[in-house]
Amino acid sequence: MENELDILVLEQSHTFIYFRWTATEDVCRVKRDGQMVYTGTQNRFKDEGLKEGHLYTYTLERLDASGHWVDKIKLQTATEKRQTNSNNRLAELVLTTIVSNSRISLAWGKIVGITAYDIYRNGAFIETVEKNQYTDRQVSMNEEATYWIRGNRPIVKSQKKFSDKKIALNKFFNSLHQKSPQKKAATEDFWLTKKIASLDSLLSDKESTQLVPAWQLRYTTFLPDTLLKNPNLLSPFAYFQGMDEALTLSHHITGLKSILLLTLKKVRHWYGTSI
Repeated sequence: MENELDILVLEQSHTFIYFRWTATEDVCRVKRDGQMVYTGTQNRFKDEGLKEGHLYTYTLERLDASGHWVDKIKLQTATEKRQTNSNNRLAELVLTTIVSNSRISLAWGKIVGITAYDIYRNGAFIETVEKNQYTDRQVSMNEEATYWIRGNRPIVKSQKKFSDKKIALNKFFNSLHQKSPQKKAATEDFWLTKKIASLDSLLSDKESTQLVPAWQLRYTTFLPDTLLKNPNLLSPFAYFQGMDEALTLSHHITGLKSILLLTLKKVRHWYGTSI
């Protein structure tokens, strides 16, 4: 019986992406963003000379005995960023997505202080996992899916890495609800979100423009204020953070770092992409 083709190992730096798949002894091919980059019988590929912090989509296929390309797998991941001076861990995380027939796998970088993650599909809770990865094998082939990954940790575990300005913000934030228990006030929520097109369209033989990220929003505001009240009274987020500085062209290009949403009890960080 032939082994099921799957991605076994994935590694990346700021300039390369390396992955290894199931050894089948068959000819396999790899495309990067629709361009052929490898054909051969080795079960590994290293893509070098890549852009730092850039998102790439790979297609892996196997040539069967009848001469057909089968077992298509799509892998979307990114190179790392060398600049790690961001106050928000989500600005540095690499979110990897692997899709194949009736299967979606997600993997993300670890966040210090978080020991479990809640997984949601299309707004419905699925389960809690302890590892920073999740595989969903109950996936419809003809429907889009949006995944939310939520992690929570006490702020005190991360304050050592915060800037003086962020610590001052936390003190002000906590002062808004002094009557609340300290445990409830001093927590952080981290949210990752991934919107994925239907597997039928992603695994189709016809290359689809849906593989290009539809959005990668990491900042909701360029307002110079430190803390702003949400004008939407129906939103669960009462406050959100501004940039605390004036907007420049470089902010518009490279300042899309992270979403930091404040509620009356929690600091929320949100980051999302789509495939």
